[in-house]
Amino acid sequence: MDKNKRQDDYLKKSEYEGHPKSTIHSDFSIFESGGEHYFAMLDKKGNVALRSEGYSSDKGRDNGIESVIKNRDNADRWSISEAMNHYFISLKAGNHQEIGKTGSFKSKHEAEAY
Repeated sequence: MDKNKRQDDYLKKSEYEGHPKSTIHSDFSIFESGGEHYFAMLDKKGNVALRSEGYSSDKGRDNGIESVIKNRDNADRWSISEAMNHYFISLKAGNHQEIGKTGSFKSKHEAEAY
């Protein structure tokens, strides 16, 4: 198992930082790690706002980006969850499949404020 992988198939948030922006969608960065393809949605300051799980191909990753774009403006697709005393915000597609997750927050209030 890749030492940077987590139980939920996301890399550590720091692994998503510093990668080149997508030439198609400038508010996303894309990269490969351990043979898998990842993306990060970036905020207005260029910081990682949402992380993807690994995809087996760049086409799968690009479809994930399109799904984020399609769903990110729908408030009903966002939810807050708690795991190991940390809170995360997840974005889900219409089929309820998770397509991205933020880094962790120390409290639910901090996640809600984000």
